[in-house]
Amino acid sequence: MASETSFPHLLNLKIMVFGGTGFIGKWLISALSAANSKFNLKILIVLASRNPQRAKSIFQHLRQENLIFVNINELDRPDIPHCDIYIHAATPTTNSEATLRSDPSSYIGITEFIVKSGAIAKNLPTVMHLSSGAVYGIQDMQTLFQLEDTPATVNPVDHYTKAKLEIEDLLQKAQEQDLIRSLSPRLFAFAGPQLPLDAHFAFGNFVHDGMAGKPISVLGNSRTRRSYLYPTDLIHILIEMLVKLPTQIINVGSDQPTSMENLANLVSGKTNQLPIQLLGEEREPSNYVPSIENLRRYVTQKDFIGIDEMLDRWLSWLKT
Repeated sequence: MASETSFPHLLNLKIMVFGGTGFIGKWLISALSAANSKFNLKILIVLASRNPQRAKSIFQHLRQENLIFVNINELDRPDIPHCDIYIHAATPTTNSEATLRSDPSSYIGITEFIVKSGAIAKNLPTVMHLSSGAVYGIQDMQTLFQLEDTPATVNPVDHYTKAKLEIEDLLQKAQEQDLIRSLSPRLFAFAGPQLPLDAHFAFGNFVHDGMAGKPISVLGNSRTRRSYLYPTDLIHILIEMLVKLPTQIINVGSDQPTSMENLANLVSGKTNQLPIQLLGEEREPSNYVPSIENLRRYVTQKDFIGIDEMLDRWLSWLKT
């Protein structure tokens, strides 16, 4: 995951994670716990959740002495520490204005808590908010790589992406006031262990059907292009960013695109070897592939796992 030269920079730090039971959160918590064991870093990992007991059961296989679980609705308790790093990996379950900002535990409420905590503690915490490549708006098929310097442009009724940009802005203003150090990497698409197979992720759906012995159906246009990053590469990038604190906009993802048709055929070839079904050819194709020029220049030169090996690892994990 992260280089052995980066993790030691987290020695004795307190890190609070929101969204720790999601796909990325699970990988983050597991990586930080593994780093504690391997390097004896004594990182205090604070996982803030609406259901701490459920979160504790998810991570029961990890060593618990440096991992604590707190209720996201009780963050004002005096025994909950002000932290050195806050990772905002929470994702709202619906795209509604009310859900995003209804209370202190809402998506934007979490951000406001973090900024307030930094102002009270005066410890200049690092705040990493996992933003999204979706803030750029629709990427046309003629633009293969989404550049970091493209102005954000979102649909006004898309409250989710509006919230992403609002949080980026809130954190940037807090940084200008010397309350925090802000990072908002814009994440694209990922695939591998822990990704749901029955949600709205095409790659996961392909894997689900392939392993179930069913023909793989491409529901969108088969020319649609995506790129995928393996979770260990993602965690490497995030840890490197926490250490290096780049000030540039950083797209996080792979710049190796594949069409949905090629992806479906790859999964089919490694699972049931049935012909795939193209069911969405009347739909408009789309493109969601980042330029990672800033990532390569300011964060890491690491070689990322390719899609073929990614799928092999994922299938092996699912079979165990």
